[in-house]
This record gives sequence, C-alpha cells and structure tokens, in this order.
Amino acid sequence: MKAAVYQGAGQGFAIEDVPDVAPEPHEVVIKVGACGICGSDLHTTSGEGLFQKAAGAIMGHEFAGEVVAVGGEARRLSVGDRITALPLPTCGECPACRAGEPRFCTGREKSTPRFGGFAEYMAIPEYNAVPIPESMPFHVGALVEPSAVGFHAAVVARVTPGARVLILGAGPIGLAVAYFARRLGAGRIAVLATSERRRRYAEAVGVDDFLVSKGMEADEAGDGMVITPGADGEAVRDAMGGRPEIVFEAAGVAGSTNHAMRIVRSRGTVVSMGWSTHPETFTPALMQGKQIAVQFSTTYGIADFLHVVDALENEEMGPKALVSGRISLDEMPDVFETLRGRSPHCKVVVDMSL
Repeated sequence: MKAAVYQGAGQGFAIEDVPDVAPEPHEVVIKVGACGICGSDLHTTSGEGLFQKAAGAIMGHEFAGEVVAVGGEARRLSVGDRITALPLPTCGECPACRAGEPRFCTGREKSTPRFGGFAEYMAIPEYNAVPIPESMPFHVGALVEPSAVGFHAAVVARVTPGARVLILGAGPIGLAVAYFARRLGAGRIAVLATSERRRRYAEAVGVDDFLVSKGMEADEAGDGMVITPGADGEAVRDAMGGRPEIVFEAAGVAGSTNHAMRIVRSRGTVVSMGWSTHPETFTPALMQGKQIAVQFSTTYGIADFLHVVDALENEEMGPKALVSGRISLDEMPDVFETLRGRSPHCKVVVDMSL
C-alpha cells in the first residue's frame, strides 16, 4: 500500500510503498477515505520541542474510512461499516475505557498505537471506532476528531447561556470551540488572532467579533509569537461590551495562557487547550486578586465524538466551512511543508478519492 512516510526533521515526507496492514484480534482495518492535517502534525515534525516524531513514522490522526477487515476478537463492527475513531492507545477494559473516557486509560500498555491516516489503509482498536452515516462524505468524517477537541473544551468550560466568550487563536480547534460554544448558549463570541487571514472562517462558524491582536504578534520567522500579556484587554472590552467570562487559550504558544488570564474578567474562567510544550510564566498575586479559575482540557471521550457526528450530519455548515483545501495523497508531502508558514489555509484534508 502507499503511505506518506516521515523522513525526519527537515526532510519532510515521501510517498512510499509499505507493507499492507492486517488486524490484530481486537482490531479492524479501514480503507482510509480522508485524513486531515493537524497543527500538531506540524509541531511534532518541526525538530523542536517535546513529542517529536521519529523518522519512518506514518502519521495522521483525523481520519475516516471503511472497514475492510475485522480481527478475530472484534464483535461490534463488520466489513463495509463507515467509521471514524479516537486516535488513542486504549485497552478497552479498564474503568476509564468502560466509562467512554479512553484518554484516561490505565491499561494502554496493552495496546500498541498503529494510527496513520496518511496511508491507504490503517489498523485501529475496534473499541475506539465511532460510526458515521452513509450520507457523510469521508472528508467531513475526518473533521470529527478536531471538532471533538473543541466541543469537549466548551463542555469542560461549562459555557452558560449568554456568557461572553473569547478564543485566542483562529485555527480549526479554536473555531470549533466558537461553533460549539454558540450551540451551548454562549452570548457574544469573539476570536483574537494575529492577522486577518482566517476572518472568513470565523464568520462562517458564527463568531460575532474578529479582532486582530496587538498583544500576540508573529515573530520575524512567522513560526512563533511574541506576546505582550494583557495588551488586548481594552479592545476586547470595547468589542464585547465587557471582559469575557470565559477565555479559551487555543493558540498553543508560550505566554498565551498568561495573556488569557490577564484578559478574562474577575472570577472568570480560562481554559488552556492549545497544547503548548513551552513553560508558562505568570504572577500568582495578580491572578489571585481576580480569583479566576484555570481549567485544562484534553482531547475527548466517546460521547464527544458521538455528539460531533450528529452535529456534522445535521448542520448545513458549521465546522464543514473550515475545510480550505482537499488534496490527494501524492500531493500531501509538498502541501504539508507549505503549511509551516503563514498559510491562508484553515483545514487541509487529504482525500483518498482524489
């Protein structure tokens, strides 16, 4: 089968012929229909920071496809089923897994992750699979995983009706938060970004205010940010009619959580979800004076995937509007590298039908 194989830091990907996959007893094999490119894919192949991928890896965790083979101990799925899946190593047996919370699995050493949606076929634990409707195109099914990150964060934040919500960062995850915060009853929703590039995507998911930050500025290389904590507070207050009750940090860069804590109102909530791998510095006394709550949000559970599948099936646009490009597997290596700069894209999906 063909796959995009990571060649190492600075070397990018190459399309190679690799051995076909066969299911372990508890697994199924899917023919990949589509797989999205995630910001974390870019970070973990940058050669800098934590969690770097090794050369030879087949990546891709935002996928959907059709079951083509079933392991001997798999009981729930059949050949021909259309699915997406939680890309997490799970045992399927511990209390967390049985509760539908595999991100807290205590037996994950029993499962060897073999995820890799940038390939024609891949194997996944049957436990992780979530069905998608026959009517849902695979490139839409590939949006379930990133959208579930946003939905889970909105749930964790306990968004209340009428709450003012601010999101730092206009990437697909931050914009998914905006969409689901609206569905949960939020009042005014604003996004704070470093440029105008993604304004139209924010407007498409129902954001009220799109603000270009004066406190979060891209560095000269365009691959990071220089942040002046709290510098956007006045502009945010003017646009939203007051400080936000909830601020989601979805930028994932050093200083952004501190920035969020400075902007949020007194007794408000900051949700850190941007997966920054850099140390964060703040002054506790300043935050104690505001008596804010800081909540961390990580990935999702089975229920989050099910909710997002329903939303994508029944909403005309929503997160579907974030897809800015569909490319073939052969195009993936070249397009992937262009996304490292300040690309106009929002979400690029590798569509195996192209």
